[in-house]
Amino acid sequence: MKKRVNISLDEDTISQLKRLAEDSHRNVSQWITDKVWETVEAEHERRGTMLAYNENGVLQEYEESTGVVECSHCHKKYIQTTEEQVPGFRDRDDDICPYCGESNGSSMDVEYRNRKLED
Repeated sequence: MKKRVNISLDEDTISQLKRLAEDSHRNVSQWITDKVWETVEAEHERRGTMLAYNENGVLQEYEESTGVVECSHCHKKYIQTTEEQVPGFRDRDDDICPYCGESNGSSMDVEYRNRKLED
């Protein structure tokens, strides 16, 4: 739901804001909204978290981590990114080796994204 708010800005800032919005073919409100969410996304990326709506429709942070793991079958190392699954929308996800295709376990708490080291 959108809500109208008033902010006070000096004349130079208003002129620049209008110019930036016009140059990007958006209105001022759209331009500000886009910049706010770009900044929020960059902040979450830097901290290793993501934003998603939980089962109650509330925007919430979820952890994400990346590391190098070794397959228990072929013993090759690969890059693994795990993302915490949203409660209420969880599915079993397998940790599949990108080299041999074997499973190194599964989880209903995280999703696995695996890729070869040389990619």
